[in-house]
Amino acid sequence: MRKNGSFGRWRTLPTIEGQVYHVENEFPFHEKETQSRTGEARACFEGYRLIDGIPEFQYRVGNLKVTEHLVKLPGKSGLLRKFRIKGSDEGVVWKLDPQAGVTYAFDKGTKQGNAWHLTGKEAESFAVRMEEVPAKFPILRLGMNDLAVCYNRKGDLHSGVIGQSWLMKGGKAIIPAQQPHEYPQGAALSFWVKLTDPSRSISGLVSWEKGGGVYYQPDKDAFGFGPAPASGEGKDGGLEAEDAKFKGPSLQKGNGGFAGTGYLDFGTKVGEFVEWEVAVDMAGPHTLSFRYASSGNRPLRLSVDGEEDLLAPPLPFAGTKSWTDWRNQIHKLDLKPGKRKIRLTSVSTAGPNLDRLTVMGPGSGKKEIPDTLSQEPVMDEDWHLVCLSLEEGRAKLYLDGSLHREFAVKAPPSGRIALDSPGRHPRFYLDELRVYGRPLPVEEIQALLAQKEEAAQ
Repeated sequence: MRKNGSFGRWRTLPTIEGQVYHVENEFPFHEKETQSRTGEARACFEGYRLIDGIPEFQYRVGNLKVTEHLVKLPGKSGLLRKFRIKGSDEGVVWKLDPQAGVTYAFDKGTKQGNAWHLTGKEAESFAVRMEEVPAKFPILRLGMNDLAVCYNRKGDLHSGVIGQSWLMKGGKAIIPAQQPHEYPQGAALSFWVKLTDPSRSISGLVSWEKGGGVYYQPDKDAFGFGPAPASGEGKDGGLEAEDAKFKGPSLQKGNGGFAGTGYLDFGTKVGEFVEWEVAVDMAGPHTLSFRYASSGNRPLRLSVDGEEDLLAPPLPFAGTKSWTDWRNQIHKLDLKPGKRKIRLTSVSTAGPNLDRLTVMGPGSGKKEIPDTLSQEPVMDEDWHLVCLSLEEGRAKLYLDGSLHREFAVKAPPSGRIALDSPGRHPRFYLDELRVYGRPLPVEEIQALLAQKEEAAQ
């Protein structure tokens, strides 16, 4: 462990230097014939003593008086735990965790189902040999309950699936304390998420530094992996604003849901503009669709090849719900064949954020673009388990234990894990994040799904 300053200051908690391969969030054993787990009973630490420099711990759990001595397995990664438990005439039951990163071997008792049973006499003195299973345990596991993760001004703690969850508010991404990691054998991550507004997109829920992350879109696909696409991206032949000629607006990426590599943010001066060069094949009526976001009415004047209709008012670009709620400003006009220059110019000291232009003309075979590209959300505002498994250039995304989407990936992820995404988006709750250095089979995903039912019991 690394001290990280004074042990008396709770904001400078020590850091675990090695790779964690086993965690017990509650006491694994309880008395036979009890209705509730001993892990839920009142626990009391009563001190320790040193035996050959190794501490022997003493504590009470409910009616049980426990003495525990731990030593490292010689030449192997694991522990030998020696127990003396008094106070249970009926005996003790040790629940075996199928998600544990260790194998269990008891010197006394019998296995029954998914638990190890010891009589009261056997529990008075027994040993458990726990040996690491390589790559079994998550390389990063955050329950959102521990202080090292949750002390951050960006997060608020609320009731979660298991214990507490973290309310994500957007802005700068949060990178918990962790070691950078490579994933030569594949990768996986799982987390519980609860949306506050399923009708709005979130460009990143959990992401790697390199290789992408899980995003949310309010349509039938819902969750995806990689850079978040905009609704309708690639379906209408749109022209990105960042690829156009512009003077005054700045290229930005902070607000999620845009298409392409960014969007143009108008500044505070009159006369700022963005101009697209459009190839018109056939003369006649055309529909111009400008995808934008705005906090209020921010009109822009339209011109074609430098000519304006001085009798027509500027295009209104009415306010959308937020800077991440992208809508379409529709305008119809006649265009001549050839290369036409479509320009939007600010008429006040404020303008919208422009994402792209789509032009549809006679004979194009394209349908009209609606005022908004968003679809009815398929998600609700309850807790859902999202699991991503990556293996050999393929990604499988599971929602509540069932295969949700499957697609190709170009390269494996790498680096640290970040929570939340930059820019503005609706708030969401996050709980029980796990990151693995291997793909996850369906059986383990189903076991993670069962956490919610077990926590409710």
